Amino acid sequence: MDMFSSRRHSIGPLTARLAQAYEAQSGRAPDARALTSLRQWASHATRRGKDSEPLDRAALVRRWSARACASEAGALEPLAPMYLAEFERIWAESRPVR
Repeated sequence: MDMFSSRRHSIGPLTARLAQAYEAQSGRAPDARALTSLRQWASHATRRGKDSEPLDRAALVRRWSARACASEAGALEPLAPMYLAEFERIWAESRPVR
């Protein structure tokens, strides 16, 4: 999910700074309810304004698809030699001897 959410990277640190300020002001760490409010505030504060042009959904999907493919390829590429070797071993064992 982090791959598709650039705001998540800015919401976490901002929430942490707000929690520190809350603790400095109140003398105690924020409880779960206060932390949720701080996180929501950080979410709204990091939201950018609407673009003046309509959203190009097709381009957005293409960008997401490219990111997902790059991520999957990067994660799966190191495994390929092991699985190919195992496949070839199973294939060789299953072929009838002539």
